[in-house]
Amino acid sequence: MSDSNSLGIGIFILNFLLLTQAKRCSFKTSNNPTCAQLQNIKQSLDATVDPCDNFYGYVCNNWPHAQQNYEDILNYQLNLKLISIMDVIEEEEGEEEKEILNTDFFNKTYHYYRSCLRAKNSDAIASYLHILKPGPDLQWPVLEEVLDRNPNDWRRENFDVYRLLGQLANYGINELFIGSSVAINADGSVILTLKAPFVPHISEEEITNLLAKFQLSPYAITLFTKSFFEILQNQRILILDNDSHRTKHKYLTYQQLGRAYPPLKKFVDNLEIINLRKLKIIAMDQEDYFDFLVGQQWFDNQEPAICTYIMIRMLMYLLRSGKNLGQHQKLDCIDEVRSKLELPTNLLYFAHYRPEELANNAEIKAIYHKLCHIFMENYAKDLRPRPDPGRSCSTTSFNLGNLPNSHMRQRLQRLFSDIPALDLDNFYGNYLHLLRHRYLRDINKHNYPYSVMIIRGIETYLSSPIYDISRNMLAIPFVMLQPPMYDKAYDPLFKLSSMGYQLARNFPQIEHYGLKIMHELPDVWQFETDPESARNVGAAALAYNTYCLDHSSNLQPNFTNTPWQQLFFLNLAQTFCVKARPENSKRIKANEKRLRTIARSLATFNEAFQCGDERNFN
Repeated sequence: MSDSNSLGIGIFILNFLLLTQAKRCSFKTSNNPTCAQLQNIKQSLDATVDPCDNFYGYVCNNWPHAQQNYEDILNYQLNLKLISIMDVIEEEEGEEEKEILNTDFFNKTYHYYRSCLRAKNSDAIASYLHILKPGPDLQWPVLEEVLDRNPNDWRRENFDVYRLLGQLANYGINELFIGSSVAINADGSVILTLKAPFVPHISEEEITNLLAKFQLSPYAITLFTKSFFEILQNQRILILDNDSHRTKHKYLTYQQLGRAYPPLKKFVDNLEIINLRKLKIIAMDQEDYFDFLVGQQWFDNQEPAICTYIMIRMLMYLLRSGKNLGQHQKLDCIDEVRSKLELPTNLLYFAHYRPEELANNAEIKAIYHKLCHIFMENYAKDLRPRPDPGRSCSTTSFNLGNLPNSHMRQRLQRLFSDIPALDLDNFYGNYLHLLRHRYLRDINKHNYPYSVMIIRGIETYLSSPIYDISRNMLAIPFVMLQPPMYDKAYDPLFKLSSMGYQLARNFPQIEHYGLKIMHELPDVWQFETDPESARNVGAAALAYNTYCLDHSSNLQPNFTNTPWQQLFFLNLAQTFCVKARPENSKRIKANEKRLRTIARSLATFNEAFQCGDERNFN
């Protein structure tokens, strides 16, 4: 019989076994977490694809879930749990609920969520422009146009562009005419950097669509749009002209700035997020740009146009940063709360699910230490001295959610004290308060406990462990402690091929020469040179070998007839699946490469799927 015929028969048998499960997993046992995960794997398979040619396509082509990927599933489920907690606080009047609302940062978290729900069908633009004004007793020129008022009545003497730019920078809107960034050192001293702003590419359609929401006449929209792009282009030219002969950086004290650049001092005076008494130095980049900006009185005689330009850029920032709010449904709002108040949300979740999570923690530690034991056995074969013998996977500590200790409650109260009492009927005002708080948090990292419920600076949640080298600590996001990533009722094969794989990916960070040691694990064919591929291959090999050694007397699970070797890789691959949509094409292509690298680098995969000679294996 030819090799191709043998391969075809092998694939047929594999598909047959997956589609005909053992008695322990049937429609009657669908509530069993292991059986439910097996069903997910079965539904996702594409039997028309050869796993040796395209493992991703074989495992993921029929991804059955409504969510886009594994991360979305995990976050969706966690959001449902958080919503249920908020509902309990709303409906119950027990001592626990009263205690939660009496804790300041929990109270603000709850009120932000409720104010979001109440904002359904509200007008975001009108709300922002009602709260944020261009000056004392001054309206935005576009709104004056809507009210058909005489433009000559607009009191330009009340408009100070530098004051307004400073006020908006408190919310992170700091790339208009003055680019600014703030760094707060561990000793509390402040360094402020002023630079030429980044000028984005903005389409005419974006501006006309935004202005159309004001119910302006077509003629007025045309005029405002033309004025906007004239200012945008002039700003771009000004920056390019002064960038072509950039001078040295300039360092000034606050007093020196006031003498040399009085308008810029006004900008700094309105930066409420910094303590001026602790302002150590002001670093000025592209000095020529600011000399021209201030010296030429660039803003004179076009105040209404400049004001409108700032308003449009401001609204674009605010509407874009709140793009996930949708219709202010519960899922929209809990996602928004997590993005702004992730640490209190983490604590709130932990308070309600603590017994279950503590039990999970013990088992996850056990999985980790089994992986570590196998890893260290291979490490012992390496004779090179270890640069840091005190740091190893065997001494790594664990922290679920990277939560601060309970005795830090008073410190946490202080960290959120900059947020005023939130108004249940003013979501957009609350939103601005929390934008300001988030900006403060980001520039004050030394004093803010990091939480892995969200990746700082990126509006997306984490679904993999984070290793903190400074504390030799592995933080496990809460979102991971649920199906399909993990369930304490899962069969050990599923636990090691999903959670075990994710934990093992951190070993190269924990151990010096970790990538080399992973390469020397049994059955690794080739060593990938780029770190990510090496971590993926090594983690898969480590998790696989750990399962083999820990369950050597009973490798085949009793819930299915599917060969355990195949099932290990099928479950591992599920974490890479992405829903087939045009907008996901780049991610799908990247994950295809990741799985192909794992498959072609491991002899165990080749054996599991009978892929033939390694030299001919894709």
